[in-house]
Amino acid sequence: MNVQFAPAVAGAVSGELTVVSNSSTNGTSVVALSGTGVSGVAVAVSPLNAAVPANATQQFTASVVGTQDTDVAWTATGSGCSGTACGTISSSGLYTAPTSVPSSSPTVIITASSAADSTQFATSIVTIAPPVGTTYYMAANGSDGNNGLSAGSPWASPNHALHCGDEIVAAPGSYAPENFQWNFGTVTGTGHCVARMTCQTFDACKISFPASNDFGMAIQTSHWMVDGWEVTAAGKYGICFEAYPSTSSASMQDIVFANDIANGCEGGGFSPVSNPPAGADYFALISDISYNAAQATGACSSGISIWEPINSDTAPGTHMYISQTFTWGNVEPAVCANGPATDGEGIILDTWNQWSYSGQAVIENNLTFYNNGMGIEVFENSEAPIYVRNNTSASNDTSAVRSTGLCGEIGGSQGTTTTQFYQNVARASSATACMGNDYYAFVLQDADDTAQINSNFGYGEAGNDFSCQTCTTFLLGSNNIFGTDPMFANLPSSTPAAPSCGSATSVVNCMAPMVADFTPTSTAVPAGWGYQAPSSTDVSDSLFPQWLCGIGLPSGWVTNGCLTGTPSSNAIAKQDY
Repeated sequence: MNVQFAPAVAGAVSGELTVVSNSSTNGTSVVALSGTGVSGVAVAVSPLNAAVPANATQQFTASVVGTQDTDVAWTATGSGCSGTACGTISSSGLYTAPTSVPSSSPTVIITASSAADSTQFATSIVTIAPPVGTTYYMAANGSDGNNGLSAGSPWASPNHALHCGDEIVAAPGSYAPENFQWNFGTVTGTGHCVARMTCQTFDACKISFPASNDFGMAIQTSHWMVDGWEVTAAGKYGICFEAYPSTSSASMQDIVFANDIANGCEGGGFSPVSNPPAGADYFALISDISYNAAQATGACSSGISIWEPINSDTAPGTHMYISQTFTWGNVEPAVCANGPATDGEGIILDTWNQWSYSGQAVIENNLTFYNNGMGIEVFENSEAPIYVRNNTSASNDTSAVRSTGLCGEIGGSQGTTTTQFYQNVARASSATACMGNDYYAFVLQDADDTAQINSNFGYGEAGNDFSCQTCTTFLLGSNNIFGTDPMFANLPSSTPAAPSCGSATSVVNCMAPMVADFTPTSTAVPAGWGYQAPSSTDVSDSLFPQWLCGIGLPSGWVTNGCLTGTPSSNAIAKQDY
């Protein structure tokens, strides 16, 4: 016979079936029955995803089937917040975002749970966006006596009090250098946030700093993002784009240079500089160019240098971030800082032990070539977790007089610890460099077993693929591919000319032909290794700095790694057994 099980509630149920017959033996038979009742209640939430500005509202709706009680209980939770810091949601599903973006993650989960069966729920993912601020205007012929609220009444400088979420839109033009040298106003806000100074047209806002100024565009206060500008800076300390705390009593944070061009700088292209005991923490370079930025004799400099950083806090997650940058032609003179040339790197994390810096750093998806020093170098680090991944480095260490025995494309020197190199592609273009020393694709010095070189592609002339100097406990990973030429599509035979991005829409767009030239054609290079162009599709990436997720980065400059999950529901249709 068939027995049907139609539970009225969820959960385990047991029973017995008694069969009575006219059999002369065992006329009564008992059969044990058991089953599990599964709720017929199902919950759905709309919308499934939403971007809600800080302090703004979003209406959610829930539908419930399988019961006559269609009420739900709403909650708002998050990994980077708790309580009202995640926002609030009413009994009718009206969500009010917090007043600022949560510090460690901008994602909040909205959950609707069935009143009839609290085990049944559905969720929606909310990304807290920067607060909607005021738009101000700037022009080369503007005046700081104007109100800045229209293109007809523009400011001349960023030296104005702003709030996070505000934006200064700069008209194309040649701007007065003195208006941008330690002349940025105070930005107020909570958590990680920025005010933005953007050029209305990419690469049309230009500043040329004369030798008498020494420094270029220098930010001295927290919470600024600068994008779309091109700077040239002369003078022995002429860093084109700099972050430097105005006093030694207060560290600065949340500085982003994005979609900018450093074109001819004497003291470096991009750099945060400490003012002990204060430093510049939470610093990001995204989609930038640094060309010919190491000309000075008064100081030894590089294309991109994060020099002697100081912690503003010890929170987990990525503090320092360099991605989608392009560095070339950064060549020092034979003598700098009263001694032989030592730097001229494309990218260097420089002397991180000086103030025991421990913030996590990520260098990913960068292209560096034809620089005086190494393409990417980590120098003196023993505390900070550093990840160097998916970079392409080729034909660097061009100087015959650079004074160093550590000669290569990608690596670490003077103590390489707590640093991981993976999925990079490096090509050393000659057997020797650096005053006749062996020239390697990957090279380490004083590395221990906390450093890793694994899953990299390296090629050096004369078999100089990898070297570890004065290393005792370091173990080379087993998944590296060494000894095969990546065969770039059109490797330049000499240093390419200065960037010319006048007709381009962004740095990434301007550099697309160069990226094509450095694309490996060898089938030995695994897909996804080396430089990777940015995607407009968000991904989930634990190494992506979550403090950047709330500032509103434009699409296409970097692959946004802020996606932390997907909406869910545990509803299962009612079944009979």
